[in-house]
Amino acid sequence: MPVDARRVRLRAERGANRAAIVVAAEGALRERPFREVSVEELMQAAGLARTQFYRYFDDLSDLVLNVAVGVFEGIVSHHERLVDIATLDTGTLRAAIAPAVEAFAEHGPLVRALSEAATHDAVVEQFYAGAQERYIALTERLVRRAGAEGAPVADPAQTARFLHLANLGYLIDAFGGEPKVEPEAALDTIVEVWSAALGLDR
Repeated sequence: MPVDARRVRLRAERGANRAAIVVAAEGALRERPFREVSVEELMQAAGLARTQFYRYFDDLSDLVLNVAVGVFEGIVSHHERLVDIATLDTGTLRAAIAPAVEAFAEHGPLVRALSEAATHDAVVEQFYAGAQERYIALTERLVRRAGAEGAPVADPAQTARFLHLANLGYLIDAFGGEPKVEPEAALDTIVEVWSAALGLDR
């Protein structure tokens, strides 16, 4: 086999193995807490040798962090667009929030595991706290904009923090294990709360 073809095959195989481990982790985390999941069971579920895990991840916290980074970056990216939407109304708010709900519906167990891992892993804790502060800062910009347009907001910073923490807790509860609600219903609920807080469609 030519060297280039072999390299392509090995790269594809590594990608498939990593994906299989992530799928196994998401499956296990839908059923129980992060602390009860082991490398052995994930690799058995993925159909791979235990030692192969360490070719891709340092430990379970590293696995959760690696996957969650992409999820959070996507959510923050969508939220940045939310802050800059042309018109601040319920329809555009809904369209902007929908991707975050979709991300939690798809990867909720890993986000929940990230919050659990953050309690005993300093690297995970630092990332998790930083991601939340970025999200809160973006939300504060949106709240201040709503206030400038007439919304009765007493303290934009605290309103933003509340909206973020309420969102995060609600979405982890809804999608951190077996889903408790359909994504569309979750979106309806979040938009209702945010619209009221931001004084939209007055």
